Amino acid sequence: MRVNENTPIDKSINDLSDLYEKVESGDYEKAARILEIEQSRQTEAGNHLLSEFLGVARHICLACHQSHADVDWHRRAQVMAGSREEEMKSQLQVLLEVMSANNLNHHPPDDRFGNSSDLHGNSDSGRHGMLKLIQSMISNLHHFGSVHQFGTIGPNNSSYSVDKYRQILKPHSNEMEWSSQVTEQNADLKVYCLGRFRVFAHDKLICNWPSLKGKSIFKYLIEHNKTAVSKEILMDRFWPDTDPDSARRNLHQAIYNIRQAFHQHQLKIRPIIFENDHYGINPELKIWLDFEEFEWRLNRGRQMESVNQMALAISEYRTAEELYQGDFLEEDPYEEWPVRKREQLRVDYINIADLLSSWHQEMKDYNPAIVYCRKILEKDDCFEAAHRRLMQCHQANGQPGLAVRQYHLCVEKLKNELEVSPSPETRSLYETITHASLGLGKALKITM
Repeated sequence: MRVNENTPIDKSINDLSDLYEKVESGDYEKAARILEIEQSRQTEAGNHLLSEFLGVARHICLACHQSHADVDWHRRAQVMAGSREEEMKSQLQVLLEVMSANNLNHHPPDDRFGNSSDLHGNSDSGRHGMLKLIQSMISNLHHFGSVHQFGTIGPNNSSYSVDKYRQILKPHSNEMEWSSQVTEQNADLKVYCLGRFRVFAHDKLICNWPSLKGKSIFKYLIEHNKTAVSKEILMDRFWPDTDPDSARRNLHQAIYNIRQAFHQHQLKIRPIIFENDHYGINPELKIWLDFEEFEWRLNRGRQMESVNQMALAISEYRTAEELYQGDFLEEDPYEEWPVRKREQLRVDYINIADLLSSWHQEMKDYNPAIVYCRKILEKDDCFEAAHRRLMQCHQANGQPGLAVRQYHLCVEKLKNELEVSPSPETRSLYETITHASLGLGKALKITM
């Protein structure tokens, strides 16, 4: 079934040899094109059921094509990661050579380091100062960045002064080229997807979106910013009921309009690039995304927690919680494609708020714990652990009435939304609180 893009298929749908060949060879994009043309032919012939089957097959081909693109991207990322590893290994060797050259396992003489007071003012300054500088350097390695070569200093250089150490080790030194860490402050483009969608180009809010469709396409590319997206995927996603030629024209116009909107804000690097029939966010653009920062802070907090650095973990969790200004692309409740990411981030947020509320409760800092519990229930009013913690915090604050009221609210939410009763743990807590309240009431009556 040989298909020319400009001519209809005249052969029967039963002749599937060419289609099988494309699928077997992994050429899913051409297979999707074959199915698209045949689907149009069957629709015109009135074979609507067969047309539906062909449409489903085409969707699968497009999904497979996108998977191929994802695999290619990850393969390139793996190569880049290997290159970064070799680069960092080279840097490590330089550090070891520096330490070896200065015999840092012993007390170096002061004149070997120049004025030792530059570090800590004692004979141990070389070792301790070096370790401190190394730790400082490591702490500034960003999770997305990589460190480039240290320069020309190597094992053949026999003398290393304090100034030379600092040139090698000081973060962001002029002697060392660091890959830029994109922050909310230095980004060319800042995109907020948690809560109200906002985009800032050089700190100026983008307001002149050409159309809702163009804005939605940009949102889609932002969510998939780690990989390129086939134009067929975009056409099928945003113009599913439009003929291919019209969908293609609409997509080209939408991308052009998006680029113009950013151009008007003096963004010198074009935000969207097109290569091999795929669109994607330009990797040269310094872009900051609030949901990626949220995820990084969450993972950083988990790392700190895993090594019992709870103070640092709590700090990261708080930063993540503050970043979460609302659900992911919450202004698009009827779009299907953001749902998976939205639910994942919402669950992550609830887990963070649950941990923070639990931590504050353990510290007997009940009011912040109450605040975090209420934030949890705004996202999931059947989260029973949050109801229990609120009951406990109200009780600890000397407000048993609020604790009892919270229990009844919990009963109502579970019944109306899930048709279940509170757990034995929640009921037991309620009984403990009410018994304590009754006991307190009797004691007060006796004293009076």
